[in-house]
Amino acid sequence: MELMVRFGMKPLAVLQADLLEGARVLGWQGQIGDLKPGYYADVVAVNGNPLENIAAVEHVRFVMKNGEIVRQ
Repeated sequence: MELMVRFGMKPLAVLQADLLEGARVLGWQGQIGDLKPGYYADVVAVNGNPLENIAAVEHVRFVMKNGEIVRQ
């Protein structure tokens, strides 16, 4: 992700490419890539704002998978 930003992509576009386009490419659109009822929702929280510093995604502080906290 850092390389994508370094070579000109905006952090928001990088996150969208990873989350939304990744779901589309895998044929999972409508099932992953959003926090909506009926979607598979894995949630991560990071220190900082990845829109300001994409490297923040490297420092995961919280993970929820299938509605259960697996790292806090």
